[in-house]
Amino acid sequence: MAGDVHHLAAPASKPPTTAVLCRAINELWAAFDLDGVSAAAAALLAKLAPEARVKRCHADAPEEAVDPGTSVARVKLSEQESLRISLPLDDDDARALIETAAEMIDARVRALVHRNQLSDSVKQLARAERLQRALYAIADQASAVGSNLTPMFHALHDIVGTLMYAENFYIALYDAKRD
Repeated sequence: MAGDVHHLAAPASKPPTTAVLCRAINELWAAFDLDGVSAAAAALLAKLAPEARVKRCHADAPEEAVDPGTSVARVKLSEQESLRISLPLDDDDARALIETAAEMIDARVRALVHRNQLSDSVKQLARAERLQRALYAIADQASAVGSNLTPMFHALHDIVGTLMYAENFYIALYDAKRD
C-alpha cells in the first residue's frame, strides 16, 4: 500500500490550486494601469476557466451576438472602454465564477480610478502650494522694495521661473506720457 499512489493522481481538468489563484489575484491587484488590469484579468480567468474569453471593447462598439449557453459580464474600465468577459455555462457554478471574477476586476478598476483621482488631487494641491509660496514671495519683494527696483525685478523673474518657463519673461516699465 505504501508504494501505491495511483489514487493521488489528479484528474485531467483539475481546478487551479489556491496558490495559483492567489498569485493571479495578486497580479490583478498589482496592476498599475488599465492595460495591466486587462492582462491580469485575462490571466486570472484563464486559470479559473480556460474556456473564458476576455475582450476589451470600446463603448460605441456594437454588442456581439452571444450563444444562448454563454454568460457575459461587462466591467467598465473608463467612459470609453469596457472589458467583456464571456464563459460558456456548464452549470450555476460557472455563472457564479464569472460574476465573482467580474466583481473582483471591477473592484480593482475602481481602486485604480480612486488612486488616480487622489494622485490628481495631490498634484493640484502641490501646484496650489507652489503658487501660494510664489505669491507670498512676490508680496515680500513688493513690501521690501526701496529706491532701486532692479533687484526686485530680478527676484520677480526668479519667482516666476519657479512656476513656469521664464527664460524669455521680461518686466518692462511703461510711461504713457513719455512712450
